[in-house]
Amino acid sequence: MGMKESFLEASKRTGIDPLFLEAVGIAESRLNPKAVSKAGARGVMQLMPGTAKELGVKNVYDPNENILAGSEYLKQRLDETGSYPKALWGYNAGPGNLKNGILPKETIEYIGNVMENYQKLIGDNMDNNMADVQKKTLAEAKLFNDELASNADNRKLAFNAQIKAMSAPKQTAPEQPKKLSFGEKVGETTKGLSDIIYPLIGAIAGGLGAGPMGALLGLGQGMVGARGMRNEERETSALEDLKSLQLEQTGNQAGIENLVDIFNAQTNYDKYVAAREAKNRELQQNEDFLNDMKARREAQSGANKFNFAPTVPTMRIDLD
Repeated sequence: MGMKESFLEASKRTGIDPLFLEAVGIAESRLNPKAVSKAGARGVMQLMPGTAKELGVKNVYDPNENILAGSEYLKQRLDETGSYPKALWGYNAGPGNLKNGILPKETIEYIGNVMENYQKLIGDNMDNNMADVQKKTLAEAKLFNDELASNADNRKLAFNAQIKAMSAPKQTAPEQPKKLSFGEKVGETTKGLSDIIYPLIGAIAGGLGAGPMGALLGLGQGMVGARGMRNEERETSALEDLKSLQLEQTGNQAGIENLVDIFNAQTNYDKYVAAREAKNRELQQNEDFLNDMKARREAQSGANKFNFAPTVPTMRIDLD
């Protein structure tokens, strides 16, 4: 049994257009029965060993067996999603990624390749019996592309909003006066008196212990003690300012790195949009071409059917 017959048999079992199944086979392996991917997928439909085992495949390199099993696996994904593009998503990226909404870039390109192959096969093998299925499948592909573009636009808006928010000057609320406890109020009140209290205490202590000379000595020691306390306060304040500055610099660095990430994401988004727009234009051109071909064939078929005029043989009778 050749591959064409295998795709036809798979179509009878699954209800999927044989041209669509063939388009998958082309995208997967270029219809190479001996193909093996880096991930270990094998055969025409690139079945992973575990998947082939679940589907009861005995010889994964047998084209007919591989095509029938791969078509069955695709039918399972189609039954789950009800959409050909999403079925391809699950077929290529795996049911787990499909369920969790993870759509790798490679899978987006894969879906585009399958649909492009499908359009070419339709153009070469126009089948009016499958026209409705083919039109529905192509319409689903276009809708899927539109959804991807819409989601990309939403991500772009989010990026721009984030950049705008990070670029805007920070607005800080006015600092509210701190409520002090009774002990803190006493400390604040007596804080400015340290220059007087410490020397006075030193003078009194010195005077009591050693007379006038001791008082003078105590006064000097008290002044030195007050000056040392002020220096300690200044050092503590300077250290706190340095820590605040370091924290602010760390935050600015993180903000710059975040902006760089956003810029890179924005650049990748622009490249993606340009590629998808080019693909959409190509799909639209192919669709217009197919519609034109179909109209011409229908017109030609109508001409052959209704403009047929049988000729009547004539006889010449000579009366002489």
